[in-house]
Amino acid sequence: MLTITSKSNNLIKKTKKLLQKKYRQSSYLIEGWHLFEEAEKAGATFVNVFVLEAFVERISHLPKVTVVTPEVLRELTDSKAPQGIIAEVAMPQLPLEALKAGRYLVLEDVQDPGNVGTMIRTADAAGLDGVIISESRYLQSKNAAFYAGQPFSPTCLANGYGGCLRAVPHIKPTCAG
Repeated sequence: MLTITSKSNNLIKKTKKLLQKKYRQSSYLIEGWHLFEEAEKAGATFVNVFVLEAFVERISHLPKVTVVTPEVLRELTDSKAPQGIIAEVAMPQLPLEALKAGRYLVLEDVQDPGNVGTMIRTADAAGLDGVIISESRYLQSKNAAFYAGQPFSPTCLANGYGGCLRAVPHIKPTCAG
């Protein structure tokens, strides 16, 4: 099992980039035991799992586990108090044809990632098959520029309480045409 003690490690630097939307093309980060357990239940594909040494036994069954120091773990999250685990998860990929059957919530230009997370959680609770989110234009928030939707942002994932792992979000071009 690999142990990383330096924040300047190439794997850490590459993984840290996933905190920014522009780098979340094929994977994203989840932080905390609740989201990790929900991802496992949902059958998510883990690209990498970073954990503090004290928690290695809880995830010894996984192949790509990297032990990190508390300082390195803090480097991989926006959270002020990380829970000891951060995982890189492969983004679900479904062709548009797969979305033709089923029940979906469609979101057009919802700006706040927290609101998107709440709506994904609601869709999950209502038993919907997923959420289709437009990415039609560049929007501005109070502090940073971001695309509408951002279902895999840390804020959205936290507010969704793992709903994105069951009511899977799909980002599509503008819904309105």
